[in-house]
Amino acid sequence: MGTPELIIVLVGSAIVIGLLVLAVNFVVKLVGRAILGAIKLLGFASEQGFIGVAAYIACWVFMLPVMIVLSVVVGFFVPINDDPEKTIYHVQRSQTELEARWEAEDRLYEEARQKRLGVAQAKTSPRP
Repeated sequence: MGTPELIIVLVGSAIVIGLLVLAVNFVVKLVGRAILGAIKLLGFASEQGFIGVAAYIACWVFMLPVMIVLSVVVGFFVPINDDPEKTIYHVQRSQTELEARWEAEDRLYEEARQKRLGVAQAKTSPRP
């Protein structure tokens, strides 16, 4: 085997190896997105309670190809945040906003309760 054939074999091998690396990378990302989509779909199903989770599992058993495609499609719309500090910040901010909203709702509930109690006491108190 001469030098030109060796160069052709080496270049061809490098191209094949490069394509294999790209293919493996693509498959890994595709599987990752499918897993993210499956988790998101499970979240939607669990919001419906036991029936939703049971239907989700039944769909995986009886409609496997459809669920794989659906998981991949949904997975591409799930945002990925690679910055854990930003994620923690958003969770803490969301928690603070929730706590503030709960406190406001508690105040409104207590005001309405006091108002109802005042009306109820006025109705039940004897008149002079």
